[in-house]
Amino acid sequence: MFKKIFPYIALAMLLILIDQAIKIYIKTNFDLGEERKILGNFFKLHFIENPGMAFGMSFGPGMGKFLLSLFSILAVGGIVYFLIYAIKNKRPKGLAISIACILGGAIGNIIDRVFYDVLFDNRGAFPDGKREYMFGEVVDMFYFDIWHGEIGGMYVSLWPIFNFADLAISVGVVSILIFQKRFLGISKENKQKAAAELSTEVKTDTSSANP
Repeated sequence: MFKKIFPYIALAMLLILIDQAIKIYIKTNFDLGEERKILGNFFKLHFIENPGMAFGMSFGPGMGKFLLSLFSILAVGGIVYFLIYAIKNKRPKGLAISIACILGGAIGNIIDRVFYDVLFDNRGAFPDGKREYMFGEVVDMFYFDIWHGEIGGMYVSLWPIFNFADLAISVGVVSILIFQKRFLGISKENKQKAAAELSTEVKTDTSSANP
């Protein structure tokens, strides 16, 4: 089983390494809120820290951060189970790759929540006061500045700022949604096995009906 699952775990680990390398670079080279243009005004690096989930949703400050970190860790357990299930049941490799992308992205963001409050302060330097595990914030930096402005007195951006882990999760989820019929349907091997079993049952019934 380990040989079968290893390539997908390796993919997840590679995604985690890329994600963390980008985040550590941003944390140690940008001030919070700093923005640098990459492709004019269209694509920028904009350093923010997200205390909650995607699109700013959160469980609230303080204990809410802890609960979100705990929930994320438990969710990873479910993702790993789903990956093992997909491999054991000989689902298409594309499904396992998609799950590995989701796994790598999820762990990448969990590292921020669990460790970054201890490792870094908001200026990207090592913290100078008491810090705690499980209370960190996720580092976001990729920003497609398609449109932003005020709606009803609130600042709104058409495209949220995200990170590499979010991208990996999105690729995995979108792939599963697009190819769900192929990924989540009955695999070719299982179809052949089911057909063989049905054929055997039919032959057995026919034999017993004609002594």
